[in-house]
Amino acid sequence: MSRDNQDVRVGPKVLVDAALLAVAAYLAFRLYGVASGIPRALSAWTLASVLLAGAAIVVVRALWLPFPRRANAALLAFTVVASGVLGNLILEARGRTLLGLLDTPLARLAASVPSAPAGNDGAPEAAGEGEVVRPPDLRDRGDVIAALAASGVEAVRSPTIHPLLDAADANAIPFVPLSGMAHAVTVHCNEGDQPEFPVHRSDRFGFNNDDTVYAAPGRRVLLLGDSYVYGFCVHQEQTVAGVLRRRGHPAVSLGMVGNGPLLNLAALREYGRAIQPSHVYWFHFDGNDVDDLRDHELRSAALRRYLDSSHVQGLAGRQAEVDRLWRDIFSDREKWERVAREHGDAVAAYRSGDGGAQAQRALEDARKLSGLGGLASVRADADLEKIVVAILGQAKREAEAMGAGFTLVVVRSAASYRAGWKPKHLDAVLAGAKSQGIPVIDVDDRIRGGGDPERYFPRGHQSPHYNAAGYALFASAIAGTLVPRENIQIVEATFGLNCKDFAVKPPNVNVIRAGNSTPTMAAECNGKKSCDYIVGNAKVGGEPADGCSKDFNASWRCGASAALKRLHLPDNAEGKSARASCD
Repeated sequence: MSRDNQDVRVGPKVLVDAALLAVAAYLAFRLYGVASGIPRALSAWTLASVLLAGAAIVVVRALWLPFPRRANAALLAFTVVASGVLGNLILEARGRTLLGLLDTPLARLAASVPSAPAGNDGAPEAAGEGEVVRPPDLRDRGDVIAALAASGVEAVRSPTIHPLLDAADANAIPFVPLSGMAHAVTVHCNEGDQPEFPVHRSDRFGFNNDDTVYAAPGRRVLLLGDSYVYGFCVHQEQTVAGVLRRRGHPAVSLGMVGNGPLLNLAALREYGRAIQPSHVYWFHFDGNDVDDLRDHELRSAALRRYLDSSHVQGLAGRQAEVDRLWRDIFSDREKWERVAREHGDAVAAYRSGDGGAQAQRALEDARKLSGLGGLASVRADADLEKIVVAILGQAKREAEAMGAGFTLVVVRSAASYRAGWKPKHLDAVLAGAKSQGIPVIDVDDRIRGGGDPERYFPRGHQSPHYNAAGYALFASAIAGTLVPRENIQIVEATFGLNCKDFAVKPPNVNVIRAGNSTPTMAAECNGKKSCDYIVGNAKVGGEPADGCSKDFNASWRCGASAALKRLHLPDNAEGKSARASCD
C-alpha cells in the first residue's frame, strides 16, 4: 500500500476509533446505572467526560499521522480546548458555565430516564411516563424579586449578618440582629438544579422554617449553622429541618448565611431559651467556619459580648424591631451596599495584618472563655481552633441548662469529593469535641460509600451547597439519633468526681474531668428503656486518679422530658453496675 493511501485511511480510522470509544463509554454509563440500581440521567458532566475521552483518543492516534496532518490535528485540539476555556471564563464572569448551559437541553433528553426515587428523603421525584422535565430556572435573585413585585408580592433577599457587625460596633444600628424579617417572602438562590426558583416564607423569628412547627406538640429539635442549615438553594421542605419535620420531628433551623461559631452561640442563647429544645445539633463547616470566626466575628466588639455567658439582647421578644431594621436595609439598597463594601474592605485589611488594636481586644475577650486564659492570639490557626472548641463547650453547657442534648454535625464541601481537598481544622475540632463528651454525626462514609458523591450536589456548579438528596442524608442521620420520647438520653456521666483534687504520686497524674464517662454510657444506654452500665477505668481510657477510691455520678432524661433523673454510687464504684431506667 502506498504511503498516500495509508494516510488517507489513517484519518478516518482515528475518527472511527473515537466514535467507538464514545459509544462504549455511554454503554458503560448505562450499565453502571443498571448494576447500581440507580438509573442515571445523562448529565453535562457525563457528556463532557465522554467528549474529552474521545478527544484524547484523536490526539493520541494523530501521533501516527504524517507531519502536516499531525500538526493540523494538534492545532485543532489546541483551538478547541482554548476556546472552551475562554468561553467558560466569560460565562463564569456572568455566573454561568458551559456545563450549566449543557444541562438544560440534556434535562429534556433525560426526561424518560427516571431519577433516584425520593421516598420521604426529599430527593427529586422520578419523572412520570411521558413527562417533560422542566429545565432549571436560571434567573438571578434580583430578577425573581422583580417578577414577584410585578405580580403584587413583596419579596426580600436572604439576609446575612456579617456586613452589619461593623455598623453595630459604630452604633449605626441599635443592636445585632441574628435573624431576618418575620413572615417575609424570601428569595435566595438556585445552583442549577431547581426547575422552580426556591422561594420561602420565613417563620415568626425570621428564620427559614414553616411557622406551624411552633404548634407541634412536645419539644422541638434545634439546628444551628450557616447556609447549609439555612438550606441554601433548595425549597423549604427540602432543607434538613424541612425533611425532619416531614418525618415527624418538629425541627427548627436557626441557620443563617455566613454564620460561624460565635453567631451560632448567640442564636442558641437568644432563641434557644424561647424554644426550649429537646436536642441541639450544631453544624460545623470546616470550609469557612474558622475563617468566619477570625475575620468577622471576633473583630466585632458587639458580637464578642456573647463570650460572656450572661450577655443577651432579648431578640426573641424584639422581632418588631428586627423587622424595622431589615425594612430600612432593604429600602435603601445603595446605602447598605456601601456598608457591605466597607465591611469587605475592613475584613481584607484585617486579613493583611491591620487591626492590631482590634485583635488585642478580641484576645482579651476570648481569654475569658473556659480554659483559654493562656491563649496567645486570635489569628493563628491553632489558637482559633482552641476558641472554636471552647465555644462548643460553652454551647453544650447552655444547651444542657435548657434541658437539651447537644451533638456536633460535620459538614464537608463538594471540594472534599471533587478535588481531594482536605479539611484544615476538622481534626482539632473533633478532638476537642471528644474531650468534652460531645457526640458527633459525620455522613462522610455514607456519601463516599454510595460510589457517586456527585449525586448529593448540583452537577455543573463549581462550589455548590448540597442538593435535596444531600440535605436529606443529613436529616436521615439526625433522625437516627432521635430516641423515642420515653427512652434514655444520657446527659452526663462522671467517674471519680470526688477525686478531682486528689494528689496522686508522681509520675502519675490526675486526669479526672467532669463527663469522662458520658460518651461510653451514652453509647451503651441511649434509646433503651433501661440500661446497666458497668463502671470502671476501662470506660475512661485507664486509671484517672491512682490511689483514690472513686465515686460515680450520672444524669439522664427520658426522651423529650425536661426532668433530669440522677444516680450516685459512692466511693469504690469501680466494677459496680449503674442502672439507668425510664420504666
